[in-house]
Amino acid sequence: MGVFRLAGSHLAAVLALGGWLAGTAAAQQPQVGAQSKAAASDQTQASEPSGTPSGINIGNYNVQSSIEAGWRYSDFTGNQANYDTFVNLQQGARLLDFSLDVHSLNHNGGLFDQLSVTGFGFGGDPNDVARLRMSKNNWYNFDATYRRDKYFFGYNLLANPLNPASSIPAVPVTFALHLFDYTRQMADFRLLLLPQARFHLRLGYNHILEGGPSFSTIGASITPVSEPGADTFFTQSYRTSTDIYSAGLDFNFLPRTTFSYDQVVQRFKQELAAADRNFAYQLSNGAPVDLGVVFNAPPTPCAHPGPPANNNFCNGYLSYTRGGKPRGTMPTERFTFKSSYFRNLTMAGQISYSSGTDTVGDLLETWTGNATRTLAQGTTDGGRAKAKRVLVDGDWAAVYDVTSKFRIADTFNENDFRLPGFYNLAVTNLFPQFSAGGPNMTLPPGQFNPTSCPGPSFTAPTCPQHNGSSSPDAANGSRLRYLGQKLRTNTFQLEYDFKPSFGARLGFRYLKRKVYDFDALLYNQEIFYPGGKTGAAAAARGDCALVDPTLPFSQANLPDGCVLQTSGPLAGAIIFSGLTPDSDTQHNLMANINGYSGLFGLWAHPSKSFRTEFDLELFSADQSYTRITPRQLQRYFVHATYTPVGWAQVDSSISIIENRDNVVEVQDKEHNRNYNFSTTLIPNERFAFDLAYSYSDIFTQAVDCFAVSPSAPFGANSCPIADSPVSLGALSVYQDTGHFANADIMWKPVKQITFNLGYAGNFVRGSTNFLSLTAPGGIPFLNARTPYGPLRFNYHRPYVSLTWAMTDHLAYRAAWGYYGYDERSPADPATLAPLGTQNFNGNNMTLSARYTF
Repeated sequence: MGVFRLAGSHLAAVLALGGWLAGTAAAQQPQVGAQSKAAASDQTQASEPSGTPSGINIGNYNVQSSIEAGWRYSDFTGNQANYDTFVNLQQGARLLDFSLDVHSLNHNGGLFDQLSVTGFGFGGDPNDVARLRMSKNNWYNFDATYRRDKYFFGYNLLANPLNPASSIPAVPVTFALHLFDYTRQMADFRLLLLPQARFHLRLGYNHILEGGPSFSTIGASITPVSEPGADTFFTQSYRTSTDIYSAGLDFNFLPRTTFSYDQVVQRFKQELAAADRNFAYQLSNGAPVDLGVVFNAPPTPCAHPGPPANNNFCNGYLSYTRGGKPRGTMPTERFTFKSSYFRNLTMAGQISYSSGTDTVGDLLETWTGNATRTLAQGTTDGGRAKAKRVLVDGDWAAVYDVTSKFRIADTFNENDFRLPGFYNLAVTNLFPQFSAGGPNMTLPPGQFNPTSCPGPSFTAPTCPQHNGSSSPDAANGSRLRYLGQKLRTNTFQLEYDFKPSFGARLGFRYLKRKVYDFDALLYNQEIFYPGGKTGAAAAARGDCALVDPTLPFSQANLPDGCVLQTSGPLAGAIIFSGLTPDSDTQHNLMANINGYSGLFGLWAHPSKSFRTEFDLELFSADQSYTRITPRQLQRYFVHATYTPVGWAQVDSSISIIENRDNVVEVQDKEHNRNYNFSTTLIPNERFAFDLAYSYSDIFTQAVDCFAVSPSAPFGANSCPIADSPVSLGALSVYQDTGHFANADIMWKPVKQITFNLGYAGNFVRGSTNFLSLTAPGGIPFLNARTPYGPLRFNYHRPYVSLTWAMTDHLAYRAAWGYYGYDERSPADPATLAPLGTQNFNGNNMTLSARYTF
């Protein structure tokens, strides 16, 4: 609502201005046409397009305005969600464009000398913008902007499990599991006081409000994704608001030197709520159940899952919720300077410091259902999280002109940050009663109390049942995270102009990067209730697993820190006290990277019509922090511009990046190559022609490790990554080539008619061996039936428009645009449950009228 109030204040200001101008007009006769042109300021006349009206004079102001409104007709076939993802232009009335410009004739206005209001897109388009600019000579400059963006994403092949048609039942996923549909509204205000004085004051405020419904998936945090039926999707709604307050001073107490100081405070808050509402099946007692979205064959999630009746022993969700309210504050101080005070030396630099805190005081996640591997039937996980952000950023740059031809340039940058955080958690887990056939979701969880689970054997069917993979019944501890970096770079370059038309530069860049990453889950107390076919011994699991499983269950056979309770309400349980890390999450990584770059460049313009430049960088580092961070990199860039005559220009460029991380366990090789060409012809005001073409070539390969069936004969394909939790390694490859072409013609056969015709097309052909990799022996471990999806597609966008300037003030416009998306792979591979087409064809016709004065 804050953004709407701000936007409303903009509108109120414009209406008030209109009323004030109308009152002034009533007292003074407006001058129109030629008289208005004579009275307008030189600046206004110089900016006017030829043949357009110059507005009217009202008192001491010249006023010009325009508005374009119309109706868009929209018609499409194919995938609605993909059309909304790519285009999202719908049918209806639209305020396509509007503007109001008010200029003082002698820079001696009342409240302002210049005022401008512009905007476009209102009435239903996904992007709306309105901007207000006001200024008073020698006193102030004011700028206010309101933006509204509608974002929709519904591409259903992202995270799609691609269920086989042979599953029982065959469940196709024909919607986006990670769909989101949210709106972002932004209001920005800037005020500069005394802009021509030696002392300036700047004030600013930004408000960002965004939110909406979305889908997401979950599996690993409750039950492992390797379990059939473990993954499911849930709906979530969130609302995020950010307020940024800023104040700054600019002062010039030295010649040709400006110093600035800024203080910025950013406040962030979010409301998040998520819940599982995907209950398409039901248990034998009629209770709704979510079996997830992954249906494999073989095995199916469970035998004969229905609907309507479902096997009560399947993996499934009876409920899932998650919520929290993150809050954060980040103040920042920044000092900036620019100076050419010293002869032949130009310098600029800045240093900033930020230190803020993010908190979540009410994080809570709950789940009930059935996980056959761990025997869990319910989990509650909640607590308080807090993270601190400390950032120091600075840079300094200087250019010294040794002679008129020779320059020395140096740039130094430093970026240091620290992100320590913790999550104090409390977890409870529920486990099932004993039931023939396994954990039964129709029965309530087992209870550990003298009535339901009597000792000393704790073998009653109503006891909570456990196995060796079961988590503690209750636990509390802390999740500790820390990420820090110190990054320093220095770039030194020598530049020399051999001739007025030819020059070169030679440089060297040094990089020093230290990264420290720590993550640990520490339990300070865990409680293990007894229960199960083995009686009290079932309490010995996790951190308190028996030292020697062949010996009898006793205190002497438990690890240090695990105490068997012999009396009281927890008699028979094991309590662990003390900090013990979870080996699955703990890591402590540090990287100390030194990098070096050689830089070389040439520029030349041998004639007034031709200019070219060439840049080269050769980089090498002794380490890499991530697997795809290059240890060797080559960057090449060539750009040329040719202007044979004043109305024609040809532009072309080549950009090539090659990088490597050639250690045995990574074998990363990548390249990104782009070739661009464009030409523009404007021989006169009645004809213009643009043509552009781009070609891209992307390639990457790296060793990846995959989880497969334990029975797969891994052999020589073992994973080369140390401490990897999976065993199979293979060289994964991705490559992609793309062609983009664009052409546009503007033709005015007569002064009143403007004709535009154009086309833009994107053609992509990519591939990856993710689609066909198999383990030794022919056992597929990745889905070989995966559609190519966005790896291969054609996207066409022809368009045409006709504008008729009926008078100097009124013009009519008709425009047509086509959007055609065509994926170059089968929509429904024969072995998959039907997915439906991803393609769409959309036609948009817009009829509008534009009035200008």
